[in-house]
Amino acid sequence: MDRTRLRRRCVELVDKLDREVGFPAPWDLDEFVDRLERHRGRPIDLIELDGPVGEITGMWLRREDRDVIGYPGNTTTHHQDVVVLHELAHMLFEHAGLCVFSDASRIAPSLHPEAFEHLLGRADGADDEFMAETVATLALTRIWQGDRQTRPEGELARRVTEAFG
Repeated sequence: MDRTRLRRRCVELVDKLDREVGFPAPWDLDEFVDRLERHRGRPIDLIELDGPVGEITGMWLRREDRDVIGYPGNTTTHHQDVVVLHELAHMLFEHAGLCVFSDASRIAPSLHPEAFEHLLGRADGADDEFMAETVATLALTRIWQGDRQTRPEGELARRVTEAFG
């Protein structure tokens, strides 16, 4: 799908979340998830995952009675927020819910990711990831605009803010 259209869908989702759920100020991830649970009428369990630094990112699993989001416990709070918002985007866009590419190297180390994509029909995997990452970035930008206390400081933060608003 065209990235411009995908980005537009992401902006629409963040606008809807802001309007219908509201981003807490000051920012509090647990409060936001509580609001989202009430809004959707469905529980969301956040589970801290442990593993080697840099290996575990996030995951979303849709269960019959709830959604489960795993996030890395061995990283900064800011990075945890990014990961959880990314997984929430997958959930809200109703993406597949499980990315088989995460374990591809363990399952079949000699098989290229393109082969998994072909075999499993996940041609939209890149679009799903683009959308989830875009929603996380847009949401955090909106949150930082409303809550200057949680905005990261430093040169990199200044450059990101300058580039993306």
